[in-house]
Amino acid sequence: MTIINTLLSPNGRLSRIGFWGWCLAIAVVCATLWWLRTHYGTAVGLSPAEGVDPMWLVLGLPLLWIGFCLSVKRWHDRGKSGWWLMVVLVPVLGQVWALIECGFLAGQRGGNRFGPSPEGHRPMLDAYRLEDMPEDMP
Repeated sequence: MTIINTLLSPNGRLSRIGFWGWCLAIAVVCATLWWLRTHYGTAVGLSPAEGVDPMWLVLGLPLLWIGFCLSVKRWHDRGKSGWWLMVVLVPVLGQVWALIECGFLAGQRGGNRFGPSPEGHRPMLDAYRLEDMPEDMP
């Protein structure tokens, strides 16, 4: 999957590692933009009192779309429709549920209706999954 497809298309699946990596990258971009705006924004005539900052409109909407696409792909990896993203509209509990579901729970093993596993085939690692261990092992 190309970077453009990963960031701009809601189709496919995304692993937990990929999800957290892209979330970190988006957070760094937002923090950098905020820092630039607060330190250099007044030098170019932008004042916080002027209402909506045009920089956030121009850059914020694409970042919002990227976040949407990454989240939908993560729901797909869990085997659920992207419509499950709507759970974040439920105050507090919805956001906590989405964080646990997308950020901490493993995706479905193997392919599902949304595509092949983003983890790929890793037989050596699959051999050491705890849920597959015999119960009589020490």
